[in-house]
Order: sequence, then structure tokens, then C-alpha cells
Amino acid sequence: DRPGLGCSPPRPGPWLRRVDGIVEDLHAVLQSIGIKDQIVLVGHSCSGMDCRLFTHRYPNEVLGMVLVDTAHEGQLAQAEGTSIYNTYPTADATQEKLRRLSYLWGTG
Repeated sequence: DRPGLGCSPPRPGPWLRRVDGIVEDLHAVLQSIGIKDQIVLVGHSCSGMDCRLFTHRYPNEVLGMVLVDTAHEGQLAQAEGTSIYNTYPTADATQEKLRRLSYLWGTG
């Protein structure tokens, strides 16, 4: 459960649902229930970022990770076209190519 959902009480005070908050909540839960052994984190989609940050902050508490089709930190910037990793054409460039093709085919 996440705070305020299912059987979990709401988190006291204001809280933004961000990766660092999720990681700190997970760490607090593991400590409160007495988990002392190293854990294996499993992340899917956006929770892959949670797993990687948790492992970065608490490397001695993590035995391993299983990442299944996870998002990455630069994904939003890539989708917006502002990432240095962005290799996809912009919407404007794609529209321009379609306009040129429609002109050549006589449909523009």
C-alpha cells in the first residue's frame, strides 16, 4: 500500500509523491518492521527509478535489483525533445517531411 491507499493511513503533513519521498518511505518501513538482511528490489516502469535511487542511497542494504521495462531519469526530457539523448525527430520536422511528401504525391 501507499500512504492513504488500501490499508495504509495517510502520511502526516504535506508530501509530494516524488522518487526521494518514495525511497525514504520504503527505507522507513523496512526499518520499522525489522528487516536486517539485504533485499532484492523489483521495479517495473517508473518504480525502476525508485529502485536505482534506493540502491544508490543504501548500497549495503540491497543484494540486487530486477528491473522490468523501467523508465529512466532522462525519459521525460527525451519525450519533450530537450534531452541530449534524444535521437527522435521533432514533431515540426516530422510534419515538414509529411508536408513535402504530400506535395510530391499531389495530395498537398
